[in-house]
Amino acid sequence: MYKEILLTEKSENLNVTRRYNVILEEIIKARFKTKAKFAEILGVGRSLISQFVHGHKEPSREMKIQLAKKLGEDSRLFWK
Repeated sequence: MYKEILLTEKSENLNVTRRYNVILEEIIKARFKTKAKFAEILGVGRSLISQFVHGHKEPSREMKIQLAKKLGEDSRLFWK
């Protein structure tokens, strides 16, 4: 599903940050149901995950790698 989002948003010329935010949220919903559950698995607060999803904070390089590992995704998904 998130690959469809990438194509849709690319065609609408949305910025890269928004694309990864939308993708992150879709993957979390699909695999973990809630941001709180994913945050617990990742070992961080739910508010931090919410900040990433809503674009208020960008994950550090290390956090991007951790996010990708826990989500089972390629870390390039999170690079601009």
